[in-house]
Amino acid sequence: MNQILNVFRKDTRRFWPEIAVVLALTVAIMAMAPYEWRGNPYYGDYSLQLLRELTVLLSPLLVIGWVLLIARVVHAEPLVGDRQFWITRPYEWKKLLAAKVLFVAAYVIVPLLLMQCVLLARAGFTPAHWIPGLLWNLLPVAAMILLPLMAVAAVTSGFGRMVLILIGVLLVALVATVGMALVAQRDPVNMGASRPIGTLAMWALLLVMCAAVVMVQYSARKTRTALLLLGGMIVGLIAVSLLGPDQRLIDRMYPQGNGPAPAVLTPVPLVRGVETTWPGSDMVGQDVWLAVSGVADGYKPLFDEVKFTMEGANGARWESGWQHLLYPTDSGAVASIAGGIAASAGGGGGKSGPGENDAEKKLGVRIMMPRAVYEEVKESPVALHMTLAVTEAKIASVTDVSDTEGEFAVPGVGYCETGGWPNATKQSNAGYLACRSALHVPLSSMRVRVSYLPCPADQSGHNTEETRTIWSNWEGSTDAMPTDLFLVPVANRNEMIESGFPDENGVALCPERATLTFTRYQPVRRTQIGVTIPDYRLKLGGADEQ
Repeated sequence: MNQILNVFRKDTRRFWPEIAVVLALTVAIMAMAPYEWRGNPYYGDYSLQLLRELTVLLSPLLVIGWVLLIARVVHAEPLVGDRQFWITRPYEWKKLLAAKVLFVAAYVIVPLLLMQCVLLARAGFTPAHWIPGLLWNLLPVAAMILLPLMAVAAVTSGFGRMVLILIGVLLVALVATVGMALVAQRDPVNMGASRPIGTLAMWALLLVMCAAVVMVQYSARKTRTALLLLGGMIVGLIAVSLLGPDQRLIDRMYPQGNGPAPAVLTPVPLVRGVETTWPGSDMVGQDVWLAVSGVADGYKPLFDEVKFTMEGANGARWESGWQHLLYPTDSGAVASIAGGIAASAGGGGGKSGPGENDAEKKLGVRIMMPRAVYEEVKESPVALHMTLAVTEAKIASVTDVSDTEGEFAVPGVGYCETGGWPNATKQSNAGYLACRSALHVPLSSMRVRVSYLPCPADQSGHNTEETRTIWSNWEGSTDAMPTDLFLVPVANRNEMIESGFPDENGVALCPERATLTFTRYQPVRRTQIGVTIPDYRLKLGGADEQ
């Protein structure tokens, strides 16, 4: 233990300038991050906008500070070669490694956790409540930043060599990203799909392989073996990305027959369909419309994936794999949801707004197939069977906010504020909604309903109050464990709300007459729903290029 503490104290004395830089950047983030959630996110004075832009730069600068600090402390007792001064002294490699880990924990991990707790408190959240989430976030921080930096430092003799290797790794990552983007362009079926399982697999691979590199170097100083491990890790990461384990495990994640169906899907006759193509791809897509009904009181189905089988009159048969719902369409409540939720439909026990009853819900499912298959079956009717992977979510809470002046709390979501009506009469066609949540955005829908009357009240003789929904959106994810890496633990999101043009009486959006409804959902189960259209015709309209 004495040796561990002696090495730790020695490194602290020697690298105090680097420690000071890292701590200063940590304090700077703690001081400036709140500007991200203060004031109008779309309009503001120049100084506030400048502070926000500077705040964005601080997190990358902190990571660069970690690179410098970890490189210096590992290279203080270099591991490459056989002429290091420290191997002639009574150093035990286990204690030396423990001293380096203690150094990183003391000057990187602990300051990071303290900074995050302070930011949560400044954002209005109780830090103690969010400790499990902060500790969970240390997993991607360690897997994607700290352990890889220690591993690269362990196989290099100096900071210059380490920088060269890091540049090489970044170039490989860039080439791999471009390659996967080109593959996705030619096969756009699963663009935008959530990949929590693949992300966790990458984290595990990074943790295991980088830890192995560090152990090999400190225990035996076998640099060639360590470099081979790093190369194998890169190949493994690319393989996980290409294999896409999330799409391969959909049937396991969404078991068939998992209780009663969360909704009833009924085909809606099409007046005109649109053939959709993608530049550089031979895939063809077309929307299939379904009516959604039979949703249990207080629940909502969230449609994530679809697979389908087509059988032609000539005996031709084609079966797709699971496809992410890329561009969903829902007549009243659709939305793109970050984290993989593709579309929502169904009611919530009377919680939906005007004109959003279960009977009025329609879901547009875009099915995609190779052009060769499309050309073969487009001229004649086909039997189309679709299976949709569905997450059933239960309403956890509903919050209606009528007094939107200033900041207000939304239980289970966080803190929000509205604004953007700058003129004297508070009439405008647009405003904003800014909300902040702790760690990640909870699965929730937001809707703005507005009473149309002159502001201030009835100066033009227009006495009929008309209420309509002018804006709705979804946020959040159904993933059990969020896989986002963050340094700032406050998720901030801003939405522009447009009310449309004033009516014939000059009536526009009045903030004091706007009601915001926040509905928070809790995923309860995942299952599959099947629907068959026995006589479906593909070729119904023109082409729509994405």
